[in-house]
Amino acid sequence: MKKLLGIIFLCFLYLTPAISNDAVYDFNEKLLDKKLNTTEILGICNQYKSSNIDLSQLDQMTLNIAFSIENYCETIGMRAEFKSEAKYDYIQDGWAALDLEKLDFKFLKNNSLRISIPNNPYYTCKINIKKERRITFYDISRRCGVEEITTYDPNTIKYKDDADLKNNWINIIDYFYADANKDDFMDLVIRFQIDGSNSMGARTMTAIVTSFYENNYIQIMDLDKRYIDQSATYAEYLGACSKYKRSYNFTETSITEVEVFVGENLDIDCLSKKFEKHHKTFPVKSYSSDKPLMPQNIIQNKKTLKSISKNISYERYEMSSIVDQKCGENCVYTSEALIIYKNKYWYIKGSNDRGLKAEMIADNDLLITNFNSTHRRKYNYKSGKIKRIKN
Repeated sequence: MKKLLGIIFLCFLYLTPAISNDAVYDFNEKLLDKKLNTTEILGICNQYKSSNIDLSQLDQMTLNIAFSIENYCETIGMRAEFKSEAKYDYIQDGWAALDLEKLDFKFLKNNSLRISIPNNPYYTCKINIKKERRITFYDISRRCGVEEITTYDPNTIKYKDDADLKNNWINIIDYFYADANKDDFMDLVIRFQIDGSNSMGARTMTAIVTSFYENNYIQIMDLDKRYIDQSATYAEYLGACSKYKRSYNFTETSITEVEVFVGENLDIDCLSKKFEKHHKTFPVKSYSSDKPLMPQNIIQNKKTLKSISKNISYERYEMSSIVDQKCGENCVYTSEALIIYKNKYWYIKGSNDRGLKAEMIADNDLLITNFNSTHRRKYNYKSGKIKRIKN
C-alpha cells in the first residue's frame, strides 16, 4: 500500500507542471475570444486568480503567457473600476493641449519608474501612443537627438551602447480616458512596459495624467498612495495664484535636494486654499502608520525680518508642505519656506526629514538650510543658480 501511494505521489509531482501549463493555455484561449464583454472577461480573470496556479512550476514560455494574463486582467479591472464618464469630457485645464499622436515621453512615469531623456530641442521627441505599440530606446535616442537614456525603477540603468538601446524598448499596452481621481474631469490612463530581449516577463505599469496645462501637468504617481508629480503641481498652483515664472533646482544622484520657485504678485490666500484642498484630495500616507496624514495649517509661521546683507526688510512664511513629511512620534507634513520682497517671491522646498529654513542675504540671493536627523546641508540660491555650501 505504501509503495502504491509513493508511486501515485511521484506521478502527481511529474504531472503538476503539465497541468499548470495546460491551465494557463486554457485561460489564455478563453481570453482571446473577441466577443467577450467586460463582465465576462472579469469573470474569467476571477477564475484564473482563484485557480492558484503555481508559477514556479511553469516553463518560461508559459510563464510569460501567465504574466500577460495577469497584466491583461489588471488593465480590464482598471477600466471597469474607473468611471468612464465625467461631468467634463476632457482633461482638466487642457482639453486642447494634449496630443496623443505627439505625446511627450515624460508622461510615461509613475512612483516606481522614471525615464530620463536629456534636454533637447527636437520637436520629434514624442511618441504616438495611438499607433506605436513598441518603440526601442534606440529609436527614441535618434528621435530625440541624444546618445543616452536613463531609467530609474528605482535602480538607475543607463542605456548608451547601440546594442543596449536596440535591445530594450517601451511597449504601449493600452490607453484610455477615465475619471481616475473622481474630480469630474477625464484623465488619461496609459498602461505600458519597459521590456527587452533579456527580460523575463515585463511588468505592466500605469501612468495617469490627471491635469494638463501647457508644460505643467499633474500625474497620479501611485494608484494606492496617490503620489503626484511634485514640481509640476507646485508650479500649477503658483501659476494660478501669481505671475509665476519658473523653478530652479539643485539635483545630485537623481534626488532634487532643493527647488526654488520664482514669480511675482503672489496671492498668499489663494495659494493657501490650493494647498488646503490638496491636503484633503491627495493626502500623503504616513511613513509610520500607512494612514493618510491629517491636514494642517498651511501657514505655520510668519515673520518680518532683515536680510543678512543690505539690511532689506522682507516677509518670511513657514509653509506646510503638500508632499513631504517629517516624523517623530507621529508623522506630519514638513515645513517649506516662502520669502516675499516687494512684489517678488521665492518659494523654497527641499529634501529633508526635519524641515527647511530660508533666509534672504540680498535681493534674489538666499541662504537655504535642509535639516535632517543626522545632518544639515546649506545652499546658496543666487539669481537662478543654486550651489551647495561646504560645511
